[in-house]
Amino acid sequence: MSLMDFSLFDNELFSIKHQINDAQNIFQAGEVVNLAYSQGEYFLSKPNIRSIIEPNKISEVFLRIQRDGLWVIQDILDDELIIKFLPIERFADVDLTLSVDEKVITDLSKQKLINIDKVNTAVDWLTNQFIFDNLIFTQIFDNRKDDNHFVLIGKEKIADIARQKNGVWQIERIRPLQKSDKFKLLCLRGIFDILDNTVASQLTSSSNQILLDASIKEYGDYLQLWDEYSNLEFKRAKQQAQTLGFLPYGNFQAISFENKCYRLSCDKEKIKEFYQIFKDLNLSNDTLFDIHDEKFDWQIDNTDDLPDACFRGIVEFYPTENYVDFIVSPNSKQRDAFPKQGFVSLSLSGSLTIQKRREKARNTIASRQNLPQLQTYLQNTLIPKTRINRILKDLTPYIKKNFKNGTPTERQTQAILTAINTPDIALIVGPPGTGKTQVIAGLQRGLAELADHKYRTQQAHQILVSSFQHDAVDNALERTDVFGLPALRIGGKINQEQSDSLIKNWINNQKQSIESKLIDLKTQDPIAALMNQLDECLLNLRLGQFSPKEYEQALASLSGIINHLEKNRLNLSRALKDELNQLLEKYHKNQNDNLIGQKSFIRQIRTLRTTSTSFDDDGADKSYHLLKSIKRNQIAISQNEQNLLEKLSSFDVEPNEEELNKLTQFKLELLRRFFVPTYIPPKLNTRVDNDVLNVLTKIENELLNAWQQSKHSKTAILINYLNQLDNEPDAIKEAIYEYSDVIGATCQQSASEKMASLKNVSKLDVESGILFDTVIIDEAARANPLDLFVPMAMAKRRIILVGDDRQLPHLVQQDLEDELTSELNLSKIEQETYQQSLFERLRKQLEKQEKEDGIQRVVMLDTQYRMHPVLGDFISKNFYENNGLSKIHSGRKADDFSHNITPYQNKCAVWLNVPFDENSRPKKQGTSWTRQAEAIKIANEVKRIADEAGNTVSIGIISFYLAQSQLILKELEKLGVAERNDNGQITISRLYAYTSTGEERIRVGTVDSFQGKEFDIVFLSVVRAGTNKLNNYEFGHLRLANRLNVAMSRQRKLLIAVGDKIMANSEQAKEQAPALYQFLQLCKEL
Repeated sequence: MSLMDFSLFDNELFSIKHQINDAQNIFQAGEVVNLAYSQGEYFLSKPNIRSIIEPNKISEVFLRIQRDGLWVIQDILDDELIIKFLPIERFADVDLTLSVDEKVITDLSKQKLINIDKVNTAVDWLTNQFIFDNLIFTQIFDNRKDDNHFVLIGKEKIADIARQKNGVWQIERIRPLQKSDKFKLLCLRGIFDILDNTVASQLTSSSNQILLDASIKEYGDYLQLWDEYSNLEFKRAKQQAQTLGFLPYGNFQAISFENKCYRLSCDKEKIKEFYQIFKDLNLSNDTLFDIHDEKFDWQIDNTDDLPDACFRGIVEFYPTENYVDFIVSPNSKQRDAFPKQGFVSLSLSGSLTIQKRREKARNTIASRQNLPQLQTYLQNTLIPKTRINRILKDLTPYIKKNFKNGTPTERQTQAILTAINTPDIALIVGPPGTGKTQVIAGLQRGLAELADHKYRTQQAHQILVSSFQHDAVDNALERTDVFGLPALRIGGKINQEQSDSLIKNWINNQKQSIESKLIDLKTQDPIAALMNQLDECLLNLRLGQFSPKEYEQALASLSGIINHLEKNRLNLSRALKDELNQLLEKYHKNQNDNLIGQKSFIRQIRTLRTTSTSFDDDGADKSYHLLKSIKRNQIAISQNEQNLLEKLSSFDVEPNEEELNKLTQFKLELLRRFFVPTYIPPKLNTRVDNDVLNVLTKIENELLNAWQQSKHSKTAILINYLNQLDNEPDAIKEAIYEYSDVIGATCQQSASEKMASLKNVSKLDVESGILFDTVIIDEAARANPLDLFVPMAMAKRRIILVGDDRQLPHLVQQDLEDELTSELNLSKIEQETYQQSLFERLRKQLEKQEKEDGIQRVVMLDTQYRMHPVLGDFISKNFYENNGLSKIHSGRKADDFSHNITPYQNKCAVWLNVPFDENSRPKKQGTSWTRQAEAIKIANEVKRIADEAGNTVSIGIISFYLAQSQLILKELEKLGVAERNDNGQITISRLYAYTSTGEERIRVGTVDSFQGKEFDIVFLSVVRAGTNKLNNYEFGHLRLANRLNVAMSRQRKLLIAVGDKIMANSEQAKEQAPALYQFLQLCKEL
């Protein structure tokens, strides 16, 4: 910055005569010069220039007094210099390097001094503000001896500077410069720099790289280990495709154009062989297949060289037939025509897309783009200390309003503040029923509110809410309400888009809310009833289902309504009233009852010739006589209609097609006007003159605008809004897409082309170009790192992971782990990398980081609202407190969970004993287990309770084994609670499907399908049973605390364990499955 811009110069300017030739080229405005007084003369000098000067009398007095300071040229004239003075107490020569960190950058952005939160932008601004060529200015304080702090004085700001322990001079904060303050300035002359001291910069230092290399050597390269896993996973997919091979077809028949279903003719034996391999590979019925023109080699090394599919879809097999049905996927990229003959093969498109997205995300993280701290955390290495900028110190009323009674718990408050204020990553640990969905919704509000008031750019869509499963994304978005708008949903189950569903639900909720408010408002608004009458009247007039006499009466009614509105000070303009009166006069004039009764005039209208053939006969004559009758009876027609009749009355005119069409419309209009309904088709009979429609529209708009500006404007505005919700859903959807802050998508679909389109990212740079200020990932402890990397790599400002590593583990394939361990000779520590969720890894690392820099990044919610307090206390003690975590309190009283289910009244925990004997021994089915005695017991009890309680109670039935779940469904089928659908699958019958509130009434499944779900009553099928001398392996999944935690925390009112009581009460159970043992003890106490 030029020294001329410095704000502390003396206000007075001084004029000095000089004797220097070519002064305009020798001096420059803003240049510092020296002034001296010696032996009665004044001198001005700069390097290699010295001249005697003659100050005017006022300047001379000032020059003699003010000797210490800087003289700067303001302007240069031919024989005169205009200079100004900056008082300086002392001068010093020194070189100085200052540093800038994230806090200063955020402060500058917060003060709107920079518009982009980038280091280079901040350094440029600071340089222009505080460095004047080779000069900087600082303040001298009297009686202050502090060698570690000073302030810089800039053009308009002051910077507080502090020396860090490592000797670096750090810019601490920027504050306003008060020009009224008196400063004693110290001028420093030298070389000055401002350097990047952000965490991102420090992470690239050689010292940090040494720490990173040491961690890789000790723990293995985290990203590389998961890269190996991903590569092997894709290799397995290719092997599956190669094993399945190709199913050739000779021709096809389109059996459904609507659903794009094609019947492919194949060799019966080849279908049988292909289908058998399909089953052996355990592929699901919704597995995608490709149609290709010809075979190709699956061993192609470069996956980009794999040929594109002609079509993609699912296959329905009929093993005993000589055909299969191919149903094209809705999102299939396809050719115009289905190949007459070709090959069906397993589609690798999904696997390849996933592989590429994961690879791109890993590369982004490894190269420290976007959020550079992420790679360091993942490698179990501490980041350099950083100063936190507390963006939000307390929850705003808008955030609090999201919680019941506007009162979040202390931990919920802490979680939101920690997440918003984190300099990089925050983890929210959400034990069962602790309201994490509410926290996520409140967090969205806080982030959007801050962006709206302080940091918002012109672009919306800055918050991504993600998870690894569609249900989890939908649950996380369930309570989203940011500035009254829902979240946008990208993607959905089975290629179905979910955004429309969210928007439709939002529109319905808005309509219900508005309609409820209007009930009260309309009773207080005298205009509302009249406006309703106006709407009905205008609608009827537009439909036009009247005789001319009735239409005149309807117009008169409209005029009457307008008169009543005027009495309530809602006036129509004089011009528009005149137009309405003209319409009334026109219709009144046309009511010539005698004429209507004259059959000759009706005959004249009907015999008007409107085709070229008939017009050639006597068309001109018919037109002439009709025109005479119209003029004689003074019937009002438009000038264009009169001109048309006059032209066609001439015998030397041959009408063209356009004129005949106009004549046809005129004929129909006359017949409608004089009410001959038997002649005119119903659709044509509703036609209303455009002039009339224009007047009606102008009346409606003018009165509505007047109402909206009246003292009853609230009613008018709400009614108008309600009409828009009803009649303009596309416009509403478009507005939501434009302004909504929150986008929801699964981990994979967050990198989809649809997301790129919404974010205006080019197709060539889909993944790297998709960025969000904040990425929130729910159920983060459940997803494997490869999927989590995809949305995490998109975060520019912060990542917030929500989950609970004390519940279900992340999803990995044990056989892939085993193969990698053998193939790569992995160490024990490296093997544990695959077993530990990324959520748990980061939780432990961020807790270490907090000890280093004092910044809290992990918060555990500690108040549950889901279940009976006794059960909540049981979960707390057996799954959290015993692992050194916080106690989970209960936020609701026991009375809230009372029930009348016999014979379990006043109980929240029950053990139904199914004793072990040879007839009830658990049976192994493949890798799964069943116990029929338990299945029968559960099915009967579920049926009894469901019938007793009716549709007011929901019931969940959980097993650790898929085979047991299927067995329970079969037993429920015998009792009529379940039934088989068209595909042969057993589902809950319609009679038992839903509660009175639309909640799922009965659900049967493994524990994996129950995370995030809750029911009034839960049955837990223990399955495992045996003698007192049990081996450890006989406890199976009961030994896994995280699975047991989920299974025993889905209920609200009552948890019923069904199994062998002797086994659960054994010493082995106390050691191997302590939570199960303790639950039995709890049941005994109740």
